[in-house]
Amino acid sequence: MGRDRDWKHLDNDTLMSILAGDNASADEKQRACAEIWRRFFPIMLQCAIGEVQGEDGKKVEALDAVQEAFAHLLRSGIAAQFATGRPLQPWFLRMVRKNALDLLRRRRRQRLRNEPLTVSPETPSLLDELAGDEEFTAVMAQLTPDEQLLCRSVYIDGQSAKTVAADLGRDPQAVYRELHRIRTKIRSFLYNQPPAAGRQR
Repeated sequence: MGRDRDWKHLDNDTLMSILAGDNASADEKQRACAEIWRRFFPIMLQCAIGEVQGEDGKKVEALDAVQEAFAHLLRSGIAAQFATGRPLQPWFLRMVRKNALDLLRRRRRQRLRNEPLTVSPETPSLLDELAGDEEFTAVMAQLTPDEQLLCRSVYIDGQSAKTVAADLGRDPQAVYRELHRIRTKIRSFLYNQPPAAGRQR
C-alpha cells in the first residue's frame, strides 16, 4: 500500500494525517516521515544552526536537534497535535527551536559536571580553629539546614563539591557558589566574636 502512493505529490496535511493515524502501517509512517524530512530538513537545520550559534561544533549540535525533532514526530500522539489546514513549517520550526535549546542546556550541564571544582581550604582551617563543641554549635547555628548539610558534607566529611552536587541532584557550580556564601558567613561570625580560648585571631 505504501509503495503505491506518490509520496512526493501528497500534501503536508495528508502526510501528517498518515503519521497521526492509527490505521497507517509502520512502513507508511516511515515513508511519510521521510518525505517530510526531504521537504523541511534544510530549513529546519538552518533554524537549529541559528539557535546554537556560537557553540563549539554547532553543526553537529544543530543536526542532533533536527534528528530529535523527527524522532519525536514518530512518537505516538505527536503528529496528532498538528492542526491540519495550518502551515506545517512554523510548527516544525517551533519544535526544532525547543529541541535545540533543550539540547544546549543538557550539553552545558554535562560540561559543568565535568569541570573540576576547587574548594578553598580556608573554611576547614577556620573550623579547625574552633575552641570546642560550644563554639562549633554556635557557628553551625548561623547556617540554614541546607547550608549545614553542605558544610558537613564538604568541610567535615571531606566529600568533594562535585560529589555532593551529584548526590543532591544540583548544578555543581551552584553548589560551589553556596559553599562560597557559607565561608563568608562563617568568617563574618568568627571575626565578629570575642576571641575564645584556644583560637587566635
